[in-house]
Amino acid sequence: MGTVESFRVVCNLSRREPNDSLDGRLRHHPCDLADAGALAAAAEAVRRDVASAPPGKLLVILNSGFGAYGRFPDIDGGKQTRLLDVNVRSVVDLTARLMGPLREREGAVLLVASTAAWQPTPWLATYGASKAFVLQWGLALREDLRGAGIGVTVLCPGPTRTDFFSAAQMGDAPPGVGMADAGAVARLGLRGVARNRAVVVPGVLNKVSSALACRLPRRWQGPVADFILKRFRNPSSNV
Repeated sequence: MGTVESFRVVCNLSRREPNDSLDGRLRHHPCDLADAGALAAAAEAVRRDVASAPPGKLLVILNSGFGAYGRFPDIDGGKQTRLLDVNVRSVVDLTARLMGPLREREGAVLLVASTAAWQPTPWLATYGASKAFVLQWGLALREDLRGAGIGVTVLCPGPTRTDFFSAAQMGDAPPGVGMADAGAVARLGLRGVARNRAVVVPGVLNKVSSALACRLPRRWQGPVADFILKRFRNPSSNV
């Protein structure tokens, strides 16, 4: 389970179709994950795809999500609730809807959280809290499913080269903050699933910073995170 090439059928739920068809193995179902009705219809289409797929394990990867950067009062409330719909509600909803196929195929779930999940995140308050939910919920789900033959792994990447920063209206990573390659992060997540790991934090620096963050006294966690995250302000924006 080291690469996507090992999967016979790949189903994608998103508004935008990926550029790579994976040699015809990709089945794209257009879906706005913030729309409960659209999500339900897409999940049913995935269930049909799974039912007609060749025998084999089922891996559900829930990695959709976005951020909203800025002080909480300055971010549109509708954007914040949409963020929760995508980052939290859709994760729980899709997992519940696909539980039948997961049981039948003794599958696994890979949840994508973030190093932001380990402490409060001023400037990304709602996003960080949503990823904290994914981390804690994923660890609890792992125990709930321990006897069902379904594995659960939570991937917690740090800054990664994707369009996350531009979509969240953040600036480039400040000096000293390394950006991981998205493909390398994905491979580490798949390796974690194959080894039935509970949590995967890619990169030594991310491992150290996450471990230190959750060991700081509560009264220090917010101010320290504020000092770090305000360095991501985009000079061309108003935040």
